Parts: sequence; structure tokens; C-alpha cells
Amino acid sequence: MKQRGRTSAIALVTSPIEAVPRLPPPDHLSQEEADEWLEIVNTMPAEHFARVNAGLLEQYCHHMIASRKLGREIAKLSYDNPSHREELMRLLNKRQSESYIIISLLRQMRLTQQSIFRGESVKHPTRTTKRPWEK
Repeated sequence: MKQRGRTSAIALVTSPIEAVPRLPPPDHLSQEEADEWLEIVNTMPAEHFARVNAGLLEQYCHHMIASRKLGREIAKLSYDNPSHREELMRLLNKRQSESYIIISLLRQMRLTQQSIFRGESVKHPTRTTKRPWEK
């Protein structure tokens, strides 16, 4: 039986909520990369990541894990040992390039704090002390 009359204001305002599924990690990612994927996807709203952005997120996970592995290799080397200097400099340069790539990917996916928080919504601290010329 069809409802008679106009639709109520409550019925217009409240509509059924459609659950948006979160983007699952691709099957070819390693366990470490899949964990990174899930951590990032679960920190953002479900509709933030679309299939179109999956490639960027996948690259981010690859580079993040590569950066961690480089960090472990760097930790094994001694800064004081002269024989380790060349290897250490090579690894530090690789980690620096990984960092630039990670930052670029985060910006492209709008995951940096600057893209999450709007400037006008941030509360600036109020000045509690007077300046010398404000006597």
C-alpha cells in the first residue's frame, strides 16, 4: 500500500545510510605492505580512497617499507668505522630519495596535515603577555 499525502520533513532529512566499503589491499602486496595499506586506509574516511588512487597508495606502501628496510641497514653500520662511510653515505642518499618520494605521494593523496586541517579552523594561541609598546 502506497503512503498517501506529502512526504514528511523527517523522511526527507533522514535517508538510509549507505555503507561505503574500504578499499582492500591488493593481493600481490607483501604482508608488511598490506599492513601499511590497512593502517592508512583505516585512518581516513571510507570514501577518501577510490580505485583511481589505489596505484598511488600502493606505491606509497612500497616506498614506506623500502625506507624502513634502509633504516634497519643503516642502523647496522657504525658511523665511527671508516670502512663503513661509503656504504653509509650510499644508504643515506637512498633513504633521502625515498623520503622525497613518500612526501610527494602523501601530498598527492592529500594525507598531509596541511591538507587535512583547514587554516581558518585552527585555533591560534592568544597572547597572554603584553608587548612592550602596548602599555
